[in-house]
Amino acid sequence: MKKLRKVMGVAVALSSLLTCSSQILCALKKCSISKVLYEFNEANGELRITGVKNSKIIASSEYARSLGFVACEHKSYPGKKFFTDIKRVIINDGISEIGEAAFRGLASLERVVIPDSVTKIRRNAFSDCISLKGLVVPGSVEKLGRSACSGCINLKTVDMCGISTVIDRYAFQGCINLKNVTLPSRIKTIDIGVFSGCNSLERIKIPGFVRIICSNAFACCKRLKNVTFEIPFVTTVIEGLKSSSAVSNYLRMCYQDFSSADLNKIDAMKSSSEIFSYIEGHGKILSDVDLKVIETLKSPSAVSDYLNFLGEVEPSLSIQTSAFTDCPNLKVIYVPGYAEVDNNAFGKSGTRVVYGDELRHGSETVVKFL
Repeated sequence: MKKLRKVMGVAVALSSLLTCSSQILCALKKCSISKVLYEFNEANGELRITGVKNSKIIASSEYARSLGFVACEHKSYPGKKFFTDIKRVIINDGISEIGEAAFRGLASLERVVIPDSVTKIRRNAFSDCISLKGLVVPGSVEKLGRSACSGCINLKTVDMCGISTVIDRYAFQGCINLKNVTLPSRIKTIDIGVFSGCNSLERIKIPGFVRIICSNAFACCKRLKNVTFEIPFVTTVIEGLKSSSAVSNYLRMCYQDFSSADLNKIDAMKSSSEIFSYIEGHGKILSDVDLKVIETLKSPSAVSDYLNFLGEVEPSLSIQTSAFTDCPNLKVIYVPGYAEVDNNAFGKSGTRVVYGDELRHGSETVVKFL
C-alpha cells in the first residue's frame, strides 16, 4: 500500500511538472524576421528582441502579425488600430536601429529598455504608445526621428543622455502629460513642433549650444512658465578655467569631425605645435575625440596657444516665428543679449522679452549672459 501511494505521488508530481512545462511552452511565441528574433511571453506581456550586429527592428504591424496579434480599435480613439498584448520591451545588445513605426500603436506598452548599441530611432518609432510613461534615450543614439514619440499621452519623463543627439520635428508632439525633459547637452537645434501641445510641461532648460529654436517648437504648451537659457562658453569664460580638461569641455561643442585616420595620427603627436600644424594643413578644427589631446597640455601657455589658434567663437541664438505661441503662462522670458527673436515668436501669449548681460531669474541666482 505504501509503495502504491509513493508511486501515485510521483505520478501526480510528474503530471504537474509536465502541465507546467506545457504552459510555459504555450506562453512563448516566437518569430524571426531579417535576422532579428522576436520572443513574446504571454504570461507577463514581455517582448524580447535579439539581433545580430547592426540589425534593425521592423514596423510593429509586421512582426505583430507573425506573433499572432490582432489589431483592435481603442474606445478612446475611434478609427485607430492598436495592439494590446505587449506591456514591456527588452531590446538586447546588437540592435543598431529602431526602425520606422517599430512600436507604433502598442497601446499597453509601459516600459522599454534600449541598449547602447542603438544609434538611430526612426520616425514614428513610439508614436501612439498611449501607456508609455518614461523613456531613456541612451547616449549612443545619434538621431531621434520625426514624430518618434508623438501621441504618447501618458509619457511623463524623457531623459536624453546623449550630448549631441539630433531631435527631428514633432518628436514629442501631443505628449500632453510630459513634465520632465532633459535635452542633449550639445543639441544645436530645437526643431519644428518638437514639443508642441505638451500641455503639462512647466519648465525647460535650453542648453547653451542651441543656435535655433524653430517655429512652433513649444507651441500650445499651456503650462509652460519657466524657460532658462544656459550660458554658452566663450573665450572670455575660458580664461577663468583652471584645467585643460575644463577647457576641453568648452571646445567640444562646435567643431567638425576628423576621419578615424586623422584622429589616430593626432593622438600620437607629442606637442601642441605639431597638432596645430597638422590641423592647419587640413583646414579643419578639432572634434570630440581630438580634444582628448588637449587634456595632455599641462602649461597655461600651451592652452593659450590652443585658444589663440581656434580664435573666439561668437555665440548666436535665433528664436523663430511662433516658437512659443499660445503659452499663456509664460509671462516673461529672459534671453541672452545676442539673441535674435522674431516679432511673432510668442504669438498672442503676451510674453515679455527681456534682453541683457546680467539678469535675475525669479528667485534664482543672477544669470550672466555673455
